[in-house]
Amino acid sequence: MDVQELRDDAAAGKLSIDKLIDVIAAQQKLIASQQNRIDELEAIVKSKNPTQRLDQPYSEKAEQKRKGSAKKRRRKPLRRGRISTADKIKLAARTEPIYPDVVAADQCKLSHTRVVWRLENGRAVLVAYEIYRHRNRFGKPPGVIGRSEFGVEITVAIAYQVYCLGLSIDKGTFAGVVVSDDAAVYQGFSKAQKCWAHLIRKAIKLTLQDPGNKLYRHFADRLLEIYNSAKRVAADGRLGDAGRASRVAELDDEVLALCGERWIDDDTSGSEVENDYRRLSNEIMRLMLGQELFVFVTEAGVEGNNNAAERQLRDDALARKTDRTSKTVHGAKRRSVISSVLQSISKQLENFTLESVIGEAQRWLREGSSCFKREVEERGLSPPARDRSAGETDLSLLERLVLRADT
Repeated sequence: MDVQELRDDAAAGKLSIDKLIDVIAAQQKLIASQQNRIDELEAIVKSKNPTQRLDQPYSEKAEQKRKGSAKKRRRKPLRRGRISTADKIKLAARTEPIYPDVVAADQCKLSHTRVVWRLENGRAVLVAYEIYRHRNRFGKPPGVIGRSEFGVEITVAIAYQVYCLGLSIDKGTFAGVVVSDDAAVYQGFSKAQKCWAHLIRKAIKLTLQDPGNKLYRHFADRLLEIYNSAKRVAADGRLGDAGRASRVAELDDEVLALCGERWIDDDTSGSEVENDYRRLSNEIMRLMLGQELFVFVTEAGVEGNNNAAERQLRDDALARKTDRTSKTVHGAKRRSVISSVLQSISKQLENFTLESVIGEAQRWLREGSSCFKREVEERGLSPPARDRSAGETDLSLLERLVLRADT
């Protein structure tokens, strides 16, 4: 009974006390029921974290485990920790003998083998140096500092990328394949493989944010199936270049069928999860059109994800995140010295690129004289005088890093 009907009955004298009490009781019961529901909803809103379901891992492996598709056979655990020298030697691209200076090879004997990463023609190459000795004199691999496992050209390349405010890698000289996520700093390379693990995790996250949405579940499942198909093609040694290119075209068609409809639709009025789905579809389509999804299928030695690289760089990323290199006097000094040396080199070179900086470092090692020492000699300069009475016995930074670095 509505309010107007009650008024009409009251005006006509038809509204009894018993009927009025029944109406009030019914309204009180309805109000109490609605209030209970309001209290329940408010309790849910206050206690539930909007991302509570994301506490579940949404990696590719976790998704396979949830689906029960993980293989039952026992797998050999992956190696963790340091790799032995013997294993590194097996991975070396070549072996080179290194003898002490001014000593005949027949007078030397093999001491040990040292494995060093070198940068050759834009690619990292693992070289095994057989170090020979004569008495207490040992052969020294060219361009290797101290006990480092990396050639000086790699050290210079990293310093150039970190301390010179330019490109992460010199795109004009890089000849390899960059395996990375889709961050803006990694865009624009001639050959790039984007990390499938990042894309799949984003798709799985959609299914965890909205478990009841069958579209998101289908999207994540199909994306994982396409990636697994691509991995099988990459591992198929029977396929030649033409066969792989044909299979990549088929994989591109599968990606288009999966993402094309949402890619064409420009509607942005949906929820935040829906917009995440739209952005992910657009990202995958952009990478597919840019030929950055299936490079690992056609290029030998390229992986479909950058997990290995991220594990290797985890400590460096943490150091960068917390600014540990600038929290101490030693770290600040190291940064200032490296930056000063690189900026000084930039004044000596006509074109300050990664290629030219590495070339200067290699020339320095080959000729035994740096551009700094040559300029110091041409200008008739000398190291600053040292007050021995004041206990100044250590060499200055100028002497150690510039003037005497060739000795």
